[in-house]
Amino acid sequence: MVLGGLALALHFGFWFISLEHIRVGPSTLIVDAYPAVLAIIGHIFFGERYGYRDVVGSLLAIVGLGGMIVTTYGYELTTPDGDVVLGLVTVLISLAMVTTYFIIGKFMRLRIGTWTYTSIVYPSAFLATLAITLATGESLIPPSPESYIYLILLGIVPMIGGHTVINYLLPRLRSLTVTIPVITEPIGASLLAYIVLGETLPLEASVWIGVTVIGVGLVISSEGAG
Repeated sequence: MVLGGLALALHFGFWFISLEHIRVGPSTLIVDAYPAVLAIIGHIFFGERYGYRDVVGSLLAIVGLGGMIVTTYGYELTTPDGDVVLGLVTVLISLAMVTTYFIIGKFMRLRIGTWTYTSIVYPSAFLATLAITLATGESLIPPSPESYIYLILLGIVPMIGGHTVINYLLPRLRSLTVTIPVITEPIGASLLAYIVLGETLPLEASVWIGVTVIGVGLVISSEGAG
């Protein structure tokens, strides 16, 4: 579980580094491919079974997400001063780390309860992040008072409302079913950026968003079908 917390810390750390070099859209598309990796591992090591609806739904979700990102952000991959190789390497490491985190979570949650698991994993991730931050000389002080609000929201919404829910469901449902909704994360981010930050969101992007939602729905519906 301590290793799971370390993997979680490294996932976020390498992902944030990737965002300095490649744009948010492609970085998120790559790192959010982990449900597909988990499905393969779940099938091999945990005996999970997947049917045609899972395959078709996953493909639709990925194609829809890719279409939305290209429509919204274009084909440009790197940030203005970014190193594309470093960006791709760090985002792939981030993908590997989050996959490791959920594999450990699946294995451990079959044996212990959610709160016991998270009470060890989350503090481990915190301590690892703190150590890395201090070692790299990064500041621990948020740049503005309103940053504290966003930090609290990050803890409540994506961690307690996201990761903890996923950890709760891991032993109850197949890995793909539990994690495939995460692929809609860039959609939510784009909608929030449109509403809060005034960023553009082309009308045609809504078509691709619909494709992604249909794909996710197919995977989830196949869980009940056994």
